[in-house]
Formats: sequence, structure tokens, C-alpha cells
Amino acid sequence: MGLETLNKIDESADESGVDRDLVRAIIITECLQRPRWFRGLENLAAKLGVKVTRGIAQNLVGRGSDEQSIERLIETLRGVKLPASRPRAAVEAALERHNGSTAFLRMAWEIYAALLARTLARSDEVDASNLPLLEVSESVRSGDNWVLAGSCSMDVLSIEAADFGGDIVSQATMYESSKNRRKFGLLIPVQYPYVTLKAAVQGRHSPVEATIGFA
Repeated sequence: MGLETLNKIDESADESGVDRDLVRAIIITECLQRPRWFRGLENLAAKLGVKVTRGIAQNLVGRGSDEQSIERLIETLRGVKLPASRPRAAVEAALERHNGSTAFLRMAWEIYAALLARTLARSDEVDASNLPLLEVSESVRSGDNWVLAGSCSMDVLSIEAADFGGDIVSQATMYESSKNRRKFGLLIPVQYPYVTLKAAVQGRHSPVEATIGFA
């Protein structure tokens, strides 16, 4: 599964208000359980008239592209609102919409938990789709700065980074991404061991916060 596919997953999930990690976990699990050579056999069987499921999410019957498979999966998950704490029972109930087999649910949950753990920081507050109003998913050192990347609700107006004393050390650059989520980037000087991101959110009197530390 290449970068283009991952970008398609994120873009489609964000536009639909679906948890992107949920979509990724399902597709990664399907790919692991049905590697490319196996999918090739399924495509051959389909050409011979045998009814098999196809597509990167194994949810198409007959011809169809991976893009169509992703879109159908997201349609299956549309309306799922996971609690902010992402308990296993709620996640597995959502996964079961796609595939209820015990082996699938076990593997998909483990992958989802691993994807969730890679999120470096997130706000406790969530949007209408139960996605964090603010989350940081990437931190890379570049020279004298940490380069942070993340996503936020479309209701977030601006994001600032403050040090332990409350002084503002950086202002985020916001990027339009989809109708439900937008991406942002931040540069944090390396002398700060941690910062608190403060997001101004439309309709809220106080900022939404998420703290991230640097090793």
C-alpha cells in the first residue's frame, strides 16, 4: 500500500467525518490477510466467473478500483462516532460493520491500537464526529527546530505553541485539507523540552489544549 493510497484514505475519511485510523486499520488488515499475490488469484477467479470479493478493502463484487473500494468502506463506516477514549469494545463494534470474523477483529484492533499510539498529542475535546479537535501526528527534528504536523477541526481558527511559562513561542501555519479537517504545521525551537498547543475554536471562550514533549 503506497503513499498515494494512504493519502486517498485520509482525504476521503476526513471529508466524510470518519476516523481515518479506523479505515487504515481495516485496509491494512485486509492487505495482510490477503497479500498482493492472493489478490491476483482472486482477480483471475473473478474473470473466470467465480464470485469473490475484490478491492483493497475486500468489499467489491465484480470489477472495481481500489479507490472505489475505499469509498465503499468509508460509506459503510459513515456515522460511526467512537468515544474519545477509543475503548476496544466500541472500536470492534465499528470494525464489525466491515468484517465480523474473530481473526479479523483481533488483528484489526491491534493495528488500530498501534496507529492510535503513534499520535503524539491530542486534545480531550472532540468535534461532532468524535475526532479530536486538535492532534499532532508527526514530530521530526530539522536543525534547530522540531517540525510538527497534525490535523484539527475546521472550527479551529488558529493554533499557538506556548512554553511552560505561557509565553507564545510559535504560531501554526494552517492548510485547507478537506471539508471536515484541516492540516497544520509548527516549528518549535529545540531548547523547549515541551510545549502546550493552544487552539482557538469557534464558539468556545477558552482555548483547546494539547501538550507534547520532545525526547
